[in-house]
Amino acid sequence: MKMRDRAGDKNKRPRVTTLIRRDLRGRTFRTVSSVTAVAVIVGALFLTVLLISGANYSIDLARNRLGSDIIVLPKGSDVSSQPFVTLFYTRTNGYLPPADVQTVGSVPGVKAVTPETYLAMFGFAGGDTGVVAFNYLIAIDPENNFMLKSWLPANVTQPLANNGTILGAEVPEWTSIPTHGGRFYGVTIHPTFRLAATGTFLDHILFISTQTAAYMVAWQGLHPNQSDPDFLLPLGFQLGQVSAIFVKLEDGVNPDLEVQKILTADTNVDAFTLSDLAHSANVRFAGLLYQFGISGTLVWAGSVLLVSAMTTLGVRERQREFGLLRSIGATRSFVRALVLSQSVIITVVAGALGILGAYALFNLFYARVIAQIGVSYITPPAPEILTVVLLAMAATVFTGIVAAWWPARVASRMEPYDALKREKGQ
Repeated sequence: MKMRDRAGDKNKRPRVTTLIRRDLRGRTFRTVSSVTAVAVIVGALFLTVLLISGANYSIDLARNRLGSDIIVLPKGSDVSSQPFVTLFYTRTNGYLPPADVQTVGSVPGVKAVTPETYLAMFGFAGGDTGVVAFNYLIAIDPENNFMLKSWLPANVTQPLANNGTILGAEVPEWTSIPTHGGRFYGVTIHPTFRLAATGTFLDHILFISTQTAAYMVAWQGLHPNQSDPDFLLPLGFQLGQVSAIFVKLEDGVNPDLEVQKILTADTNVDAFTLSDLAHSANVRFAGLLYQFGISGTLVWAGSVLLVSAMTTLGVRERQREFGLLRSIGATRSFVRALVLSQSVIITVVAGALGILGAYALFNLFYARVIAQIGVSYITPPAPEILTVVLLAMAATVFTGIVAAWWPARVASRMEPYDALKREKGQ
């Protein structure tokens, strides 16, 4: 019985996995080189897609967090030149008078308005980037603010009372801020709540109430020649003035038409829809993403040529093996599947290693990368990352198939006699 089983095993064709494993072991250096090259290429492409995905997610998250449809700024404000990490909270063309808030709020179709006032900006170098991050002290009306309802959980009430402050996600730890224990313009403010990260300008804000801002203005009036703390510029606004008005519209109202109504009602302002602001944020790194797209396409084409060349070389070296397989009954489809399978296995392993390595390195140094290129970024949720990973793996499988299609076709068309004869003649 055992003798018949062994004889039967000898008559069986070798399995595809056995042949692939034997060939890879016999060409270790070439296999490792191919895997490394493809891993680097796939890792670079994966990081590009992850960066774009994180930037878009960050902007969408900030848009939803704001809860507004239109932003109104002083006349002449240029949002296209501002990165989304500092949008609205840089000095532009001064402040808007209180009357502008009433004018915008009375425009038909406007449901609610939330004014905000820029007070000061201070830099803080921290973290592993070594880059100075600017933080903004912003005054808001806690009683007339539709955004607070979307920011805060139900159990957090009156967070700005008694000189309280709401901190953005990237505002440094309170004990590390060089302001004499949170003292700004003679007023000590106390953290009460920290917002979740968005990767945008919202992460760098210290929100205080308009009443707390009034205390600071009063202190500065009593101490005109004193700066406390000494790294902040004197306050440059008067009570009631605002630097931005966030507008929430009635349901079903067209934001673009409302912008025109606001500009007609108040000629001292500029108004922008959230779509315009998202577009202006994308403009800042549109050129960078375009370069990524072009270089990514060229790199992918290069990877296809690389894998195809390595597969073609392997097919030429294995002509005798393919001839023997055909002579013992292997079909053309079997040989074709053997070449394609080996190419796909190499690219898939390389792709998995490239994705894991690139993701690990990006998580380690992403803060420095984002700070250098100046884009908004926040890590997308797990399902979105998983989608990117699956797309990247699908791309590697496609690459392996495309690269090996022609060499596999050549190998499958070899006749047993011709393959063995050509091998002997070399």
